[in-house]
Amino acid sequence: EANLNHTLILSGDRHRAGIYKLKTKGGKIISEVTSSSLNASFPNDEENGPLRVGNTYVGENYGVIGIDSQNKQLIASIRDINGKIVGDLLITN
Repeated sequence: EANLNHTLILSGDRHRAGIYKLKTKGGKIISEVTSSSLNASFPNDEENGPLRVGNTYVGENYGVIGIDSQNKQLIASIRDINGKIVGDLLITN
């Protein structure tokens, strides 16, 4: 019911990182970015998921949120232990 076009949910503690997206019947978008685990990766099989965008990442990882207020953009990225982006989501207004 909120007057938002895109809602972002941040989550973790799943021993994998991933990006998920749902488009509501009203045309709004709800995205989830999961980032974990920085120090205890748990390599396991890929999970099924109709809302998943791309593959998940099971190596050591962390999340970064960048805000570009001038262009009204937010980027949520998943990075591996060396800082390389392994998944990202751009949200624009």
